[in-house]
Amino acid sequence: MAERKRHRHGSRESGVALVEAALVLVVVVALLAGVSAVSGEWGEQTRTEQLVTRAARLAARHTDPVTSDLDVLALVGGGLGAATLERLVVYRPVGVDGAPPPACVELRPTGTVPAGVVGACTAFGPGHLEALAGAPVSARGCGPGSWEVTWCPATRRTTADAPGWIGILLDVRGPDGATVSSGAGAIRRSARAVAAVDPPPPGRP
Repeated sequence: MAERKRHRHGSRESGVALVEAALVLVVVVALLAGVSAVSGEWGEQTRTEQLVTRAARLAARHTDPVTSDLDVLALVGGGLGAATLERLVVYRPVGVDGAPPPACVELRPTGTVPAGVVGACTAFGPGHLEALAGAPVSARGCGPGSWEVTWCPATRRTTADAPGWIGILLDVRGPDGATVSSGAGAIRRSARAVAAVDPPPPGRP
């Protein structure tokens, strides 16, 4: 009888131990999943910030002919990975922190209709990126129908008030760090960067 009681007691202890182990396992798995999600999101945000920094450097570089904002758009498009473009704004920074003008922050471009604030910024949306490969020559420059007409890159270094700095505001929508399918875990990321405008080459305006 005593042996039977000890056997039942031992079985109960084994059952309790299994339940405790299962609970601990659930907690550990949840913690690992949380760490993975946070590190993945941090990585995606870092990649977005690196991309916008590269875009600002390209926008600030003076070449002959002058670098077009459409080249900046192409650079961003090539670096999006699994994310999708929501908005790209090339702007003249204001204030000591390099923020875009408030009117430029409010822009939400649709299709390929030029969007921007004269002398302050040009805004591009997903429609511009989708149509970029087949965009006509007239999409560049300052002419009628140009995508860059509001703040034409070809005139930025020839005006009396040429900017010393140029900024890029980038909004993307993409999967979180743990998901690669476009339909799951899609979140919005935003980043901006400024770069000093290169001086014109010797002998060039």
